[in-house]
Amino acid sequence: MNDPGREQRERLTRLFNDFLDRPTVHNSLKDSLERQLQDDPSYEPPRQIIAIHEAEIRSSFAKNIQQKIRIVKSDFTLSAHDFAFIMTVPLSELQPGGSLSASNAAHTLQSVLSRAYDLTGHFLQCLPETQKTKIATSNRTPSSLPLPAVRRSPRETARVDYREEPDDFDERGPTEPRSDYDVGPVGRRTSEKDKCRMRDGNVCVVTGTQNPEVCHIVPFKWNDTQQAIRITDYVLFPTAVVLMGVQWSDENTSLLRNPAQQGSSDKVWNMLCLNCQLHFWWPKCFFAFRCLGSVPILDAETDRVSDSVHVRLQFYWLPHYEGRKNTTMNIDDWRTWVDDVDSFQRKGYSSLGSNVAASKATTNFPIISGHIIHVKMTQADAIPFKAMMDLQWAVTVIGALSGGADPPEFDDYDDDDDENDARVSNWAQEYAKQD
Repeated sequence: MNDPGREQRERLTRLFNDFLDRPTVHNSLKDSLERQLQDDPSYEPPRQIIAIHEAEIRSSFAKNIQQKIRIVKSDFTLSAHDFAFIMTVPLSELQPGGSLSASNAAHTLQSVLSRAYDLTGHFLQCLPETQKTKIATSNRTPSSLPLPAVRRSPRETARVDYREEPDDFDERGPTEPRSDYDVGPVGRRTSEKDKCRMRDGNVCVVTGTQNPEVCHIVPFKWNDTQQAIRITDYVLFPTAVVLMGVQWSDENTSLLRNPAQQGSSDKVWNMLCLNCQLHFWWPKCFFAFRCLGSVPILDAETDRVSDSVHVRLQFYWLPHYEGRKNTTMNIDDWRTWVDDVDSFQRKGYSSLGSNVAASKATTNFPIISGHIIHVKMTQADAIPFKAMMDLQWAVTVIGALSGGADPPEFDDYDDDDDENDARVSNWAQEYAKQD
């Protein structure tokens, strides 16, 4: 009986010997291969992207949601994004009492799914401008964060240092008429970027390449203007509660949509150093980071726990189903959808192919799913850092599984909105105009 492990060892040995027997092999290539073979990067087997064992019951819930919405819109069909969202949220949200329980009103289910799509679009920075304007003008003041009681005079406002312009600062104009509170868009803080570079050793935390780009985990444009803050407030409620839980929402939403503090999340705890290629791929959902928690660091002199921790991030290449973009979902085909994800996981969570890959700069060791990254920071920064990473993981996975997904085919409805201002009215038509 053939031993696959032995056959692979023999094949690799043969290839290695053939490589060394070539007439000309540059020493740098030999050194590179030696470094790669000696490297032993931190690794843990990646966990499931979605709970495969829950797929059948979740698909049943999805079918019930679709049937309920068809009461008010007979031709409604769940989009690929809707299905990905349903496959990702905590199971309790789909059960009786949950926000996506089919026992809820059809319009309530519509609203949750619609805002979930807006959250993904807002996070991936692909919301059409028309949609941004609709949300911002209908959501004038974030719900639970009142504006400051005392208005500043123009002179007092001018004295407040809202902007530290880095060398790569991109000048932006106001997106709407300014109120007494709107000082226009704020720029990125050079001081926070410098802190991030210092924390990460001025290298990409994944590959180790020097002179990285400082990337926001949750986009900077979530709160750089008052309009952006209103959009962020809108997409987070109730979606953040449904997707992330009440505790996450209570503890972290104020960090992202505080009208009294534009640029509130432009902090080192919302930043990570990546090389330019990974920075480009991240919002395309080619990969994501799963935060595994933090490990205390002992003070070498006192042998006591210091104020610093190592936050453990696990790198995942994600499947990318381009064919699902702008498509509806046939619930009866849910097994095919899940089998695609399961196949990707069983094959080792490999990257998208030869044109999408990364490796460690010092050893050329390929970056694979399961690679563990340690980011040293203070305990105080580790708490919001993990929160931002958790949101990044959830939204990026949904984006990857839906391939970009088509906008919802219904008007958003808010049971608490007596005026019914149609915040997401005619989403699909507006989105099509952007193409």
